[in-house]
Amino acid sequence: MMAAEDYEILDPRFARLFNSNAQVEKLFTGCRWAEGPAWFAAGRYVVWSDIPNNRMLRY
Repeated sequence: MMAAEDYEILDPRFARLFNSNAQVEKLFTGCRWAEGPAWFAAGRYVVWSDIPNNRMLRY
């Protein structure tokens, strides 16, 4: 589970879409610089990349 201090909403337009009652779960730690995520509905998984470590991750 993540606390509000673990994320920051930078664009007020996103705040309108964000459910303040939703529980945010941290899926992974250890990326030096993560990019993504992208949801693949057909496979029901999330992928993201860790550029400096030259790897793609999936959950």
